[in-house]
Amino acid sequence: MSAFCLNSFILMTMITVIVTHATFTRSTKFDDRTGIDIHLVKRDTDDVNDDENSVESDEGFFYRFTHFFQDSSDKEDDDDDEKKPDFITTFDIFKLLDEEYAMQQFYCVINEDPCDEVGMRLKATIPEEINRNCERCTSTERNNIRRILNYVKKHYPQFWKRVEPIYKKKI
Repeated sequence: MSAFCLNSFILMTMITVIVTHATFTRSTKFDDRTGIDIHLVKRDTDDVNDDENSVESDEGFFYRFTHFFQDSSDKEDDDDDEKKPDFITTFDIFKLLDEEYAMQQFYCVINEDPCDEVGMRLKATIPEEINRNCERCTSTERNNIRRILNYVKKHYPQFWKRVEPIYKKKI
């Protein structure tokens, strides 16, 4: 078999696998993460759905989480912009699966490492949820913040023990 034919065969096989995967997962984007990452996402999604604060919907957790940081122009209460906290507008949820990235954000939140934009926004949002039960948030934002904090409490309890005293009554 010539190299051209072999390359064509490999390309067609890859396209078939991608289309089949997209069909079964109802995905419209190619997912280039490794198999272990996909397994972790499924596991974490299952863990989150077992939480007491879980909100049932036709959409998955990660879809809701990524749309959690949508523009305020998409929200119903646009007249109340001054009350809303400043949320992250673009955020890749799959970065949180990277242990090094997650730890960078954690150490930023507890003031032990420098912060990037995501860390600064987390530092601004955490006191709102802890102290005010996220009064200034929309219901979608409130549910997603609770999911994030419940995930941290469950999977990183030693970190949560350090975060809560820092941000309690810090508004």
